[in-house]
Amino acid sequence: MQHNQHESLRLPPEGLQYLLLPSMQELYEHAPVGYITTDDTHNIIAINHTGLQMLAYEKEHVLYSLFMRFVLPEDQDIYSFHMQQAHALTEVQGCDVRLLRADGSTFIAHLHTHLYIDDETQRQEYRTVFFDITSRARAEQTMRHSYAELQSYAQEHSADLKHMNELLRQEIAERQHIEVALRESENLFRVALHNSPTFVFTQNRDLEYTWVYNSRSDFSNDSVIGKTDAEIMPPEDAERLTALKRRVLETGVGMHETIRITERGRSEWYDTKYEPLFDAEGHVVGLSGLSTNVTAHRRLIVQQQILASISTELAGTSSDKAALDRVAQLLVPDLGDSCIISVLDADGILRAQSIIHVDPARQASLQQMLSIYAFTEGSVEMQVIRNERSFWLSNVKESDLEAISYSTEHLNELQNIGVISSICVPLTARGHRIGTLTLCTDVSGRRYEMADVTLVDEIGLRLALAMDNIRLYEETQQARTAAEEALEMRDQVFSLVSHDLKTPLTAVQGAAYMLQRISKRLEAPHQERAKRSLDTIQAAVRQMTVQIQELLDVTRIQAHQSLELDSVSLDLVELVGQVVELHRSTHPGRTICTNRLVSGVKGYRRRSTVGAGAGQPANECHQVQFK
Repeated sequence: MQHNQHESLRLPPEGLQYLLLPSMQELYEHAPVGYITTDDTHNIIAINHTGLQMLAYEKEHVLYSLFMRFVLPEDQDIYSFHMQQAHALTEVQGCDVRLLRADGSTFIAHLHTHLYIDDETQRQEYRTVFFDITSRARAEQTMRHSYAELQSYAQEHSADLKHMNELLRQEIAERQHIEVALRESENLFRVALHNSPTFVFTQNRDLEYTWVYNSRSDFSNDSVIGKTDAEIMPPEDAERLTALKRRVLETGVGMHETIRITERGRSEWYDTKYEPLFDAEGHVVGLSGLSTNVTAHRRLIVQQQILASISTELAGTSSDKAALDRVAQLLVPDLGDSCIISVLDADGILRAQSIIHVDPARQASLQQMLSIYAFTEGSVEMQVIRNERSFWLSNVKESDLEAISYSTEHLNELQNIGVISSICVPLTARGHRIGTLTLCTDVSGRRYEMADVTLVDEIGLRLALAMDNIRLYEETQQARTAAEEALEMRDQVFSLVSHDLKTPLTAVQGAAYMLQRISKRLEAPHQERAKRSLDTIQAAVRQMTVQIQELLDVTRIQAHQSLELDSVSLDLVELVGQVVELHRSTHPGRTICTNRLVSGVKGYRRRSTVGAGAGQPANECHQVQFK
């Protein structure tokens, strides 16, 4: 019987149409994996259409060839060992090898092989399932394309299918062979889906599950059959899914969405595709669906979005309550049902600055409770900020509430809120204790895990750094304001001092002018001495006036005011002479001598030297010293 079955599998496609149900034959030919049957010498005796597409060969070039021919030489030892295991063991064996296509390109394939022995003829066959794991996206595109071709083929050949069904009903004797082939095809299909994370199902127009494979972890496949989403899911999830599926049934158009479902108190995200199922007349009789769990990827995206949003919100903001409220609103409801941000005041008392809850009514109750019961030294928040260590309760128990409550009334308030899970992290930055960040769940039923604690710690670190930067900025602004006030006061003092100095200098300059006129009536020796003294006084007055003006110029520069600069010529020799005359009049009992400094000064005019030594050049500038 088995031998005849394999002989029938070798018949041309037009012969198989009279033996197999078309839908099962098409399922075998266009399955998302390749099926290969080899004999005991490892020659290929059957291969489906998908396998031929993967290898890119025509069927006549593959049949009765060694499968080893399509294995890359470097991986042939792996394939040989794989076949030895399949021969020695009864359970399905798997391995990864690189296969060659007709154009010389390669792809990585995963093989599942088991040994089949015919009970009557003892004939051995190796049945291998292989699929391309090089590109998951390409494989998914191929599956969608194959599904579209199957639908198109079914619609175009509906009349042929009816005729073939009539022929099959007349050939009852061949039905047993067809049933065996169907069971084998189903087994191969289940092997392909066994390790897949995809939940596959069909539903009728009443949205009752009619077929399920790889059901959700909290249900078995059999327990779902005949039930609707409302019977196996929370009401909110069931209502949302039912609305989406009703739309597919009414429009006859498939859809693709990412949806959230609650499982065992946790939110799980599924990438879901729904496609309508049609009968022979084209009426929608139900739908089929594929659902893949993408929770890990979704949470990673949400976490990155939250961190980016918090960084953006805190950039350049002030530490007022409105800013903290905006940060708390970013965390609810993606990370918790409620968020509390508490800050230490100048007296070291921890006070709740921002309280946000997903339910406005519960938010009001939470604000009222925190206004009555402040954070004491023994509270969880104070212990967290004091020890600078996070506090995490995955499952809040009655004993935990009793431990943190202050009184019977406080315990009743905590019980009314109904906290299920909680995380509290310290807000510290640069050794400065700022406050705490607390997240809790209640209405969602979610329970925190260690990954959530790590994320909240990172959020707390960023929040603390931002708040500490704001504190440092405010302190810097205060210090800058104080410095500007001090500079302004100094400028006022400089202005007053300059004004007060200019008045006596003007009087001195006027008196020197009067004495200069009087000195003209003195005798010649006294007149020359008086003239030198008066010139010294006038030079000192001019120097003091210039210094006062320079002091005012420095004040203008520091005040960022415009300053006009005048360039003047300066006779260095004349300047040295003025210095000598000034000190000669103020130190009459001292001897003034000079040392050589620079020769050939530009613009030098010959002058008499003061106390010059013998043999010293006359056309040189000197440095004045006193002994």
